[in-house]
Amino acid sequence: MFEKVTPEEVKTLIKRHGLTGSQVANICGVNPRTVRSWQAPKESNSYRPIPLSAWKLLLIATREKTPKEIFEEDYKEGNI
Repeated sequence: MFEKVTPEEVKTLIKRHGLTGSQVANICGVNPRTVRSWQAPKESNSYRPIPLSAWKLLLIATREKTPKEIFEEDYKEGNI
């Protein structure tokens, strides 16, 4: 089953690839403010978990994973 991605994981991915919040927002089709909320501490009122679809888009856009790898993981975990 899918476990929520932590704000630290989001920050690390963004930093590792040298992306700006605006670039991530463009990839995911959201407002840059939304990207900041994905990176906020969980205790913060502004924290919002990144949706699974947005996380997968980032993994593909940064070439961390291929669509095939994501599909195979989802299939193996019984998510599809």
